[in-house]
Amino acid sequence: MLIVWLVFATVLFVGEPLGADPFVRRREYNLPGSGFALLQILHWALLGLSAVTVLGAVLGSYGTSWFP
Repeated sequence: MLIVWLVFATVLFVGEPLGADPFVRRREYNLPGSGFALLQILHWALLGLSAVTVLGAVLGSYGTSWFP
């Protein structure tokens, strides 16, 4: 869970302010309509990783383990 939070904080406070705007503008210039496509995919991936982490924490609190 700590790794998920570190990735989230890095993307939110470092990656997006420093690199997202020029990245999106370059992609939009080269291929119109694709500027936010990669960012949206990465956001969905981070959401999925977070959901798996929360599910693992909930199952762990009930004594279930994915690893025998």
